[in-house]
Amino acid sequence: MAIFRKMGMYFHTLLTATMITTGAVIASPSTAATLRVTVENVAPDQGINLGHFWLGLHDGSFDAFNVGEPASDGVALLAEEQVVGLGARILADFNIPVPQLTDIVINTFAAGTDYGFISPELQSALEAGSDRPAISAILDSIFNSDLDVNDLPPSPGTIAAEFADSPIGKNGGVQDILFYPTLAPIPVVQPPGTTASTVFEVTDPQKNRFFSYATMLYPSDDAFIGNDDPKAIQVFDEQGKFLGADFIVFGNQAWDAGSLVNNEQIFPTRVKVPENGTIQPHPGLKASGEGGVVDSQLDGLSFANADFLNPGYQVAHITITQVDEPATTQGLLVLGSLLSIVTVMSKLKQRKNNLSSHFDS
Repeated sequence: MAIFRKMGMYFHTLLTATMITTGAVIASPSTAATLRVTVENVAPDQGINLGHFWLGLHDGSFDAFNVGEPASDGVALLAEEQVVGLGARILADFNIPVPQLTDIVINTFAAGTDYGFISPELQSALEAGSDRPAISAILDSIFNSDLDVNDLPPSPGTIAAEFADSPIGKNGGVQDILFYPTLAPIPVVQPPGTTASTVFEVTDPQKNRFFSYATMLYPSDDAFIGNDDPKAIQVFDEQGKFLGADFIVFGNQAWDAGSLVNNEQIFPTRVKVPENGTIQPHPGLKASGEGGVVDSQLDGLSFANADFLNPGYQVAHITITQVDEPATTQGLLVLGSLLSIVTVMSKLKQRKNNLSSHFDS
């Protein structure tokens, strides 16, 4: 029976090592994480719309804006035109053939859509009245090249470019754009009652513990929402363990970028008047009957309930969840091996008992 004693000692040692390994794997934080950011527009029907969201994960050092100070060029552009600087990712997600995309871009530009969010070159060509082949060539160079649109540098003068040029942006910070995938009635603007999400990778959760966001409130002159405190939303702890986030953004948390006068002359032709002010809590929209946003319509779409300063007005519900947990998955695989070892040991013990019983008899 010595062979069974030796095998038992071997499996006991292996079992102990496996249990230690399993515990270490399951308990240790993941070195990378895949996150899903989801935004629901919870404004009432005929309420305020949400523009493209800029999203960032960083070490707490990227302070996008400060109340009482002038908005950066990037924040002002986001608040005025919903331009994030990662716009090529938007049309790439639609996967529309370039000839059809060219028609859409030309027609919607004529109706008032700003395409600076795709590329400054495209916007300049549209403003210059370039012909269809020229517009098509620009779109083709963006979407039919060997380049991955996710690798394209952010457009200059945007919040994405400001993040990319920051110390954390150059040292592992992560950013992305979130948008509602529709071309009508308003291209890639998220209306009330809809949900949009995006998934992106965080390779170093211990470094990129804090979440920042910003988006335009549409229609408005330069209203936006975003966290002023770069450390207000922590999604990983100091060890890189995922914490997540789930919060409501209320209308009384909206900011006025101070870059444009709030004349609310947006439809049918927008009139932009520079203000050269500072970022402040937004004073709200003009009351009904004063000729502002709430009295406006766009292709039959009403904004009668767009005044986000009404009591209890909710703008957005934002959640951050982890898509998978590689470390836990690995731990479960090891645990499966452990259970297999236990099964083998049990069978060996039974075999030993059977043999002992045989010889005893």
